[in-house]
Amino acid sequence: MNTRSSSWMNDKKLKDCNLREEGINIIGIRRNSGNYIGTPHGETKITEGDELILYGRKKSLHNLEQRKQDSSGQYEHEKAKEEQSKERSIQDKKDEQSQT
Repeated sequence: MNTRSSSWMNDKKLKDCNLREEGINIIGIRRNSGNYIGTPHGETKITEGDELILYGRKKSLHNLEQRKQDSSGQYEHEKAKEEQSKERSIQDKKDEQSQT
């Protein structure tokens, strides 16, 4: 999915966004200048207007796109981390069952 950076992420380094804990990976960034950063690393800073190329569950991506920069954005992030943890547990159980 391609999306513009949400205000919640602006001026943050990728490592500080902790999106992987939500099951979201940023696989590329296109800057306003037209420059493209493929497989950005944790120190890469997200700036206003960046177009993010993301991989993750549809619901998680939609929620991220709507997130605000204030405290409600942090609450949504924590909620998304909990949902991802539950999804991971369900998947782990399915994996265990398929191996027996």
